[in-house]
Amino acid sequence: MHELQVKQGSSNQNVKSRAEKNKVPEFKQRLLEAERILNREDRAKDRQESYEKELMDLDLEARRLKAKVAKALVDETDFTYSREKKRIDIELRKLDLERKQKRVSQEGNFILLELDAKAALIKSEEATAESTRNISVGIQTGLEGVGEAAKRGDLFD
Repeated sequence: MHELQVKQGSSNQNVKSRAEKNKVPEFKQRLLEAERILNREDRAKDRQESYEKELMDLDLEARRLKAKVAKALVDETDFTYSREKKRIDIELRKLDLERKQKRVSQEGNFILLELDAKAALIKSEEATAESTRNISVGIQTGLEGVGEAAKRGDLFD
């Protein structure tokens, strides 16, 4: 029996050593597989980080482009506003000059009307002065006639 046990022990040992020999490559295989998985995960993590960095770079570039577009719009708007403001100022000056020109031409008409009114007033005053002179001459002539009559003594007859 002992022999059987020794045989079984040696065969168990052979089985164990074969199993252990088989375990080592299996263990190495599992270890290599785990390393591959870790490497894949590291590469995936690296790709994810690279992707996120690229996204941040693209986002930053997009923001820069938006800022440039906004600045260009502001500059164009300022330029357009300045140009439009100058055009409006020129139009207002033209309208002001036209208004003044019309006023000057109308003032010429008003001046002519005033001159006509003053001429009529002067003629009226001349007529009044002439009638006053005529009255004065008539009174003077009448008084002279009275004086002559008084000299002759005909006054109280």
